[in-house]
Amino acid sequence: ASRRWETLKYEVMQMEQARRSTLHRSTVISSGSAGSNDPNIG
Repeated sequence: ASRRWETLKYEVMQMEQARRSTLHRSTVISSGSAGSNDPNIG
């Protein structure tokens, strides 16, 4: 069950990151492609 929770948490994190990158697209562009390469950024 814990593994399923970890997967769920990961998916939510991905969605939040995607939304964040859309809202702050200019910041992602100015910082280069580091945003898409590093999942721990932000």
